[in-house]
Amino acid sequence: MNKIEITKDTSPTVFNTDLNARYHSIHGALQESKHVFIQNGVDFYVQHTNHTSLKIIEVGFGTGLNCWLTFQYFHKNHLSKNIQYIGIEKYPLEESILKELIQYSPFCENQKLFFQLHLNQQYIKVDKYFTLLKYIKDINAALSEIEKDTIDIVFYDAFAPSSQPDMWKKEIFETLYTLMKKQGVLVTFCAKGAFKRTLKQIGYFVESPKGAFGKREMTRAIKK
Repeated sequence: MNKIEITKDTSPTVFNTDLNARYHSIHGALQESKHVFIQNGVDFYVQHTNHTSLKIIEVGFGTGLNCWLTFQYFHKNHLSKNIQYIGIEKYPLEESILKELIQYSPFCENQKLFFQLHLNQQYIKVDKYFTLLKYIKDINAALSEIEKDTIDIVFYDAFAPSSQPDMWKKEIFETLYTLMKKQGVLVTFCAKGAFKRTLKQIGYFVESPKGAFGKREMTRAIKK
């Protein structure tokens, strides 16, 4: 069962009572997404590379907040890049929760467009530069359909390892490594030492930027 909670920066998140876990930090859903995935993921990659098109995977599409903020980043900065955004989410949110989420979302200037991200369609053309491809299936099944060496950025936004350990198996990150281009970037809120050691064993170059408010660190991993 899911229910809406308001986080400390006044932005909403979803609390899953079955897993006893939130989709975002209680310290602030909006500030966490901006810090981890936009600032340390998208903006970092754009500043360090030069591509006219980008392919982004999000594991744990959830509320669609990371996708929405990514769209806003390119739109507001007038960056005319072709963005293919791939969202993987085995258990999409029910429509009643989505409507309530939008009602409490101060970041959402265009509610109709935000709701469009959650349409029951696999392929959604948000605008002429930004497309969304959704996989409503198991992560391994979804990743098996993606070509190797094609992904620029990975947003890893599954529930924490303590709530969903199967989503943090080494094999998943090995697969992601093969899908990423050289210099591709993976970002996540998780900063556990064992997780970082696993990434290093696979071959990622691992960094530990400052975490979002309320957390000391996060993880950024680069395919060299």
